[in-house]
Amino acid sequence: MRPMTQPHSGSEGGAVTVQGTATAVIPLAGTLTIATAAQTRATLLAAIPADGDVMIDCREASGFDASFLQLLESTRLLVMARGGILRLAEAVPDALRQALTEAGLTGWAEPAGAPS
Repeated sequence: MRPMTQPHSGSEGGAVTVQGTATAVIPLAGTLTIATAAQTRATLLAAIPADGDVMIDCREASGFDASFLQLLESTRLLVMARGGILRLAEAVPDALRQALTEAGLTGWAEPAGAPS
């Protein structure tokens, strides 16, 4: 497995290079809760490449609940199964950081942007 790298601080969708590795960027916006979970899941599945790293950018998102945290974890497992690393963009919104902390998933909000 490749070592964790520092996340890219900005994204518009598409791909960026993080420490020499092509990384697909998936921007998410709006409320990321149970009400939008099916749509968010479809967005994630459509954007995840067959292999490689993935970065989720939640800077434009405003609300988060446990269903989104579950989607993050299932996305991480899928990306890992395909040989990649999932990370969050560096600018983690305060509401997401709080939801991650309350769920005991503090590694997601660390500067490296991946769970510990």
